[in-house]
Amino acid sequence: MIEHHSNSETKAVYYASDPAGAKGTFLTTLQSMISQVYQYRAMAYQKNGQWDKALDDFTTAFEYDTTVDGYINRSQLYAKMGKEEAAIFDLKRAIELDSGSYRAWYNLAIMDQTTQLPKFLMEEEEFTPMLNLVGANAFESGNYALAAQYHSRAIKADPNDDLAYLNRGKALLRTGAHSQAREDFIRVMQLEPSRTEVFYLIGNSLFYEKKFKDAVGFYERYLSIDRGYENVWFNAAMAYLSLGENEKGCEYLKNAQGLGMNQASLMLEKHCGSQ
Repeated sequence: MIEHHSNSETKAVYYASDPAGAKGTFLTTLQSMISQVYQYRAMAYQKNGQWDKALDDFTTAFEYDTTVDGYINRSQLYAKMGKEEAAIFDLKRAIELDSGSYRAWYNLAIMDQTTQLPKFLMEEEEFTPMLNLVGANAFESGNYALAAQYHSRAIKADPNDDLAYLNRGKALLRTGAHSQAREDFIRVMQLEPSRTEVFYLIGNSLFYEKKFKDAVGFYERYLSIDRGYENVWFNAAMAYLSLGENEKGCEYLKNAQGLGMNQASLMLEKHCGSQ
């Protein structure tokens, strides 16, 4: 088809079928569909591992038509080739053409952790599965308030999403909304009791509010299940020291130190001397 399309009259009408099934069967001309034909051949080359030929065809396709799918498809090839910057650039070009493209936003959110979804897209039901991912990305980028917003939208879509409650709680902790975070962690306990990390997270929320006695109760509950997390030993130690229970605090700092925490060594020297 590529070899002979230049001899075809544009008035000739063809029935075309979308291999992806998104468009079904539709009427077109060979001239108008040649861009898509190049893309199909590029995808075939890509499946065969002939990435240079695939890239040539994806790029040639733009000489005939500039499409959202074209940019998305080429971005996926760039990603496989390890050219992330080029892939992200193509996805952003796709979004310029169609700001509501689910595929473009989906892939951009996966590749670029700084991606911020437009508000209208957060209300789209089909995008709901992505909300926890972009929320986690926002958290890793230090945008905790935005992370909480994404997870709140996920909770609105599914009130029983324990992961969304867990991650929103973590984000709220970073914003200083300690009691709200604790409510989310308690909800996680109700929905999924196996998520034992909520014990030390609840402990942290209480620690930040200087409720040290309550905090150590939750730290101890976590340590009764998992004794290998140095951060919990350290936080429990600081809570005990704040309560004036120095012997207990120093013992827990030693446990944190034994698990490789350098900060515990500093606190041992400061608070425990020769103990």
